[in-house]
Amino acid sequence: MAAALVGDPTRAAQSFDLLVRAGHSPARVRVVVDLFRSKAVSGLSIASLGFSSWRTSLSPEEALDVASAAADDP
Repeated sequence: MAAALVGDPTRAAQSFDLLVRAGHSPARVRVVVDLFRSKAVSGLSIASLGFSSWRTSLSPEEALDVASAAADDP
């Protein structure tokens, strides 16, 4: 999914927003990580996860994956 959004920042941002609003699931975590790694969504967007149910739902491993992918954004 993330690969299809590279080059379309508006759709990528909308998709990220919808994923965050939909709540945590392992499948959504993988998509969010892919969005960060592909640079389709800015790593700064990780801040929005702190204001959602994701903050308390992520496992330590998922949190590390998401944070590592977001931190990889210069």
